[in-house]
Amino acid sequence: MRLSLALSGLLLAGIPLTGHGSTAVDGADAVPAGLDTSVATALESTRVPGVAIARIEDGRLAWTGTWGRRSPTAPVDANTVFNVASLTKPVFATMVLRQVAAGEVDLDAPLSAHWVDPDVADDPRHEALTARIALSHQTGLPNWRGDRPLAFGFAPGTRHEYSGEGFEYLRRTIERQSGQPLRTLMRTAVLAPAGMNATHFGWDESIAPELATGFDAKGEPYPDDGLRERGPNAAANMFTTIGDYGRFTAWVAGGAGLPAKLFADMQRPQALHPDPAERFGLGWRLIPVDGQPVLSHDGRENGVRTQVFVFPASGDGLVILSNGDNGELLTRPLVEATLPRQAPALLAAIDRDIWRYLQGMPAGQASQLAQMLPRSPPFMARFLYAADHALMATAPVDAASRKRAHDAIAPFVQGLLDGRTDPARASALVNMALAPAPGDGEPAGTGWRQRLDRAQAEAWMRQLQMDGE
Repeated sequence: MRLSLALSGLLLAGIPLTGHGSTAVDGADAVPAGLDTSVATALESTRVPGVAIARIEDGRLAWTGTWGRRSPTAPVDANTVFNVASLTKPVFATMVLRQVAAGEVDLDAPLSAHWVDPDVADDPRHEALTARIALSHQTGLPNWRGDRPLAFGFAPGTRHEYSGEGFEYLRRTIERQSGQPLRTLMRTAVLAPAGMNATHFGWDESIAPELATGFDAKGEPYPDDGLRERGPNAAANMFTTIGDYGRFTAWVAGGAGLPAKLFADMQRPQALHPDPAERFGLGWRLIPVDGQPVLSHDGRENGVRTQVFVFPASGDGLVILSNGDNGELLTRPLVEATLPRQAPALLAAIDRDIWRYLQGMPAGQASQLAQMLPRSPPFMARFLYAADHALMATAPVDAASRKRAHDAIAPFVQGLLDGRTDPARASALVNMALAPAPGDGEPAGTGWRQRLDRAQAEAWMRQLQMDGE
């Protein structure tokens, strides 16, 4: 869940949030009636300047829509270019799988046959690296090396740790093996067959006039953060439009031109170790919903929050690209508004996975979360919905009380954004949810609370109530 990577404010004055413009692409339909109001309300409440959405149905791009502002003076429209951050990874992974299908790459062959990073050349663990291990985040490499030499944190395949460096290691290997740069590989294997004509890997000056500005949680624009110096990268630095990423998502929903066995492998958990805390396929996080895998990925940088879901069984999908630090708060209401049939089961599965992830944490991290989460309304929201699903849904109270507790989460988080909710109350909720279960002395990660009794459930509901504030 990457809660550890970062698990309010005033809207920029003068930016209206209603500048919707639906886009007809590839025979796409009009934006559904009534969605304008839902999206405008979500933007206003979350303090996110702009958003673009693509809806995929039956393997086709059904519609795209744009709302709000991409900059202080310009609206989001069909030509707006977003830095999609880690939504680059599924696109790169699809290129790799297309190479596998063509017989150019072997998923399980050692990468060392073609390249070894000099930083790890003296560490024999590099011999265990394969494309499968890299695409499923089991390399043992850090997310980013920064200014430090690259080094293993654990032996490849023994656990999961989200790693952009692992994707970059694979990129460098494939470039050397094929003799082609990333841009050429991506154009041939993915961009051309998917119809992505407005997508760039690394900075291209032609996108500057249409680039979405990123905004912080207070509504202030970020500087370009060195975007013009960014080169092609397997894990980030992809610049694209909502139409292009929607076309990619539709292509993946229909199989991406992959052999059936390889497409199924992409959707299968790849863990080489028992009982993984997170489920990763090849390039995608997997969410089990009603017995079927949903492919998911998100992206986050300063002023960038992006999300994609793909339902291979039905050919459906959803893409959300936003340009504000609070953009993650858009995900739940937009999923509910655009995927009404799938939303209850999908959101419940996400909540269940977050709770399972939290249950695997060492006991000492609970106090850290209690201090950190209230400072991040988006992560506090994720935590509260997960705790609600795991604890309140089974508490010995009536259905009406459970519903009131669930419905109180959004106003509570809104209060954190607005400064009306005391962060100490949010910390108290974290401590209540993660209190050790009776029977201290159990191994770390097995002693967390599993249920609430009636008194605890009532105390939880009181803590969530906004009345009198």
